[in-house]
Amino acid sequence: MTQLAPDAHLTYLIAKVEHQLTLALDRALEPTGMTLRQFSALTHIARQPGLRKAELAHLLLTSPQAVGTLIERLTSMGLVVRESRGRGVASALRLSDEGLSRLRLADQIASRAERDGLSALAPEEQAETFARLNRVLESLLANHT
Repeated sequence: MTQLAPDAHLTYLIAKVEHQLTLALDRALEPTGMTLRQFSALTHIARQPGLRKAELAHLLLTSPQAVGTLIERLTSMGLVVRESRGRGVASALRLSDEGLSRLRLADQIASRAERDGLSALAPEEQAETFARLNRVLESLLANHT
């Protein structure tokens, strides 16, 4: 019988890299009081003020239920404000002033941690890796839509 090797699959390798980067970024973001998931949510809300929960869930590749919990936490931390758009209409999300301030700090920290995590690659190799992964993603999206 042929021995199966998970490491021989690109999907497994990408998942392992993503897991290790997530751990590194979560550790780096500890001084800001937020996780990588929270940082990611704030980044999307800052980029598109007025997002609704379902839209944010789509951007974060998760369920609206999971985002509901995330939004509750970010709201209780004073980082996100929900703006009512009327009865029966989903609330729009925006960053509070504190949310924007903490996001700016977290962005600097996350960028530095990501650079550290990718330091095994020269800058041109990093750019090439990004470009190739984006091409793979575009191909996958084109084949599954």
